[in-house]
Amino acid sequence: MASSGRKMLKLAEGGMQKAMTSVAYKYSHGFGLKKDLKKAKYWADKAADVKAFGESIDTIEAYFTKGNICLEFETAESNKEAKESFKTAYSIALPDDKDYSYYKSMSGATLARLYMADNENLEEAK
Repeated sequence: MASSGRKMLKLAEGGMQKAMTSVAYKYSHGFGLKKDLKKAKYWADKAADVKAFGESIDTIEAYFTKGNICLEFETAESNKEAKESFKTAYSIALPDDKDYSYYKSMSGATLARLYMADNENLEEAK
């Protein structure tokens, strides 16, 4: 485990939401921590569950990261969970704030892509 990964993991274990999101991302991509999607999902869930600061940028980032990690599992259930995470990120992101607008637009675009894929799959099933 790389030094930066260990340090961030220590902060995440201490309850820091931004560190939890970072650890989830690191596990999902293998940056500083060995790639492990189950651990990535665990930390993404924990980060999204932190409500201490309400609808902060850290909470939006946590839901956005969780959505992306859920998509990595490529199952119907994980895709449903991803949609819920992206919907949450989209709904709490304030449109007038430049920090929030990235997550709002990316969450909205990803949701649109997921719903379009659902429609295509329905058409193929007919």
